[in-house]
Amino acid sequence: MTRREPDPPSTDFAITSVNIPDRLDMLELQGRAHQDPPARIRRRVRRLARVWMVRGLALATVGVIGWEGVQAFAAVRAGLSPEAISMRLSRALEVPVHIADAGLRWSPTPHLEVDGLDLGDQVTIPAISLQVQVRNIGRLLIERRLDWGAGEIAPLTLHPRQARFLLGLLLRAGAALPDDVGALRCAALTLADTVPGDAGPWAMVVDRQAGGGFGEVQLTQEVGSAGSLQLTFSAPTRAPGDGATEAIAFRLEGAAASLPISPRYVFDRVRASGTVERDRIVLDSLEITDRRGGLRAHGVVQRGADGWRLRGAVDSGQIDVAAALGAPAGSNADGVPALLTGTALVSGRLAGHGDTVAGAFSDLSFAGRVAMRDGTLNGVDLGYAATHPGGIEGSGGSTPFHSGTASLDIGSGGIVLRDVRLRAGALAVVGEVTVAPNRGLSGRLFADLIDAMRAQAPARIIIRGTLAQPTFGG
Repeated sequence: MTRREPDPPSTDFAITSVNIPDRLDMLELQGRAHQDPPARIRRRVRRLARVWMVRGLALATVGVIGWEGVQAFAAVRAGLSPEAISMRLSRALEVPVHIADAGLRWSPTPHLEVDGLDLGDQVTIPAISLQVQVRNIGRLLIERRLDWGAGEIAPLTLHPRQARFLLGLLLRAGAALPDDVGALRCAALTLADTVPGDAGPWAMVVDRQAGGGFGEVQLTQEVGSAGSLQLTFSAPTRAPGDGATEAIAFRLEGAAASLPISPRYVFDRVRASGTVERDRIVLDSLEITDRRGGLRAHGVVQRGADGWRLRGAVDSGQIDVAAALGAPAGSNADGVPALLTGTALVSGRLAGHGDTVAGAFSDLSFAGRVAMRDGTLNGVDLGYAATHPGGIEGSGGSTPFHSGTASLDIGSGGIVLRDVRLRAGALAVVGEVTVAPNRGLSGRLFADLIDAMRAQAPARIIIRGTLAQPTFGG
């Protein structure tokens, strides 16, 4: 029996032959592929395609925006033609409006220039400039409109009827102007035939209110180096064309300022209120608070067949007489005692007449009474004059008195004190004194010294010179 050899033992591994490139082989293959000319061409084509696709998209976007911008700008320019603006304002203001010229200007800043704006054949505004704001490009492209800023009005002169007419248009100005026009300004507004003298122009500001309309006009005037006047008008409740006759309310505020009717006096504080009607101006109250004393007044300026007439009344608190005559309390600029010192109460009536409102104020006069107390007449001793007839020349001195009254007239001829009556114990003084507009003095006084036994012959004193340098003679 043949013996078989046992089977060889099994193994746990096998040898195979598979060609798997390692990492180095892969890098070598990629490097060869990059060096292949067809691959480079395909890669460049793809890169150029991506670049030009982005550029084409950008160019298309810019083109669309540019086209829309051109169309929007053309639509805006068409809406800003003189004819288009005239039609819009005529429709909104309900009065005929004509514009001589209008157009966008780019220097010195972007703005819309409107020239020769005629409103209802009553007021012609030389030019208005509306600022153009670059804030929202989307509004220009979508809504076909620009963003606006404040409006600047060229120097303007208005007569009373024209001013009232424009105030009536304020009620409709909110609808006539774009919503983003927040204010209208005029750096030099002259109110002709309204106030006398050569007072400077007013600076005007009209702000849009919370409701979207324009309701108040503020006028400001600088007076001297530190003083100012502010005049505020409120629009009427109905605009012209509605048969409106309502009054337009006004307020006046002043600090360290003079009034046009009293340019020589600078008051610490001035407050007034009243109304303006078609042919009448009503001053409900005027209050002056000053170191010289307080003053209250009211009046009416009415137009009639013979022009404008002013009527009013004045009463005062305690007034420093020396300061009211133009000298600081106690002495004048040279240190010489003021001609007259003391306190006084004034009351009386105002009157004036003229072809215009300014003419009526220019003709303004005052007639009333003045009551003085605890005063002194400096420069002459009337008691000495009453006891030494003929000895008045160069006597000097002063005359104190405890009470005095006089009729007071103030007008274009100056200040006239008539029926002057002063009392100081047994001394009684009567007479008349005039202060000319150039501060010159003229007048005469008669001094009587009266006691229980007899009466001295009255002494006559002639007054000459000026307020600063009065002279007395017999």
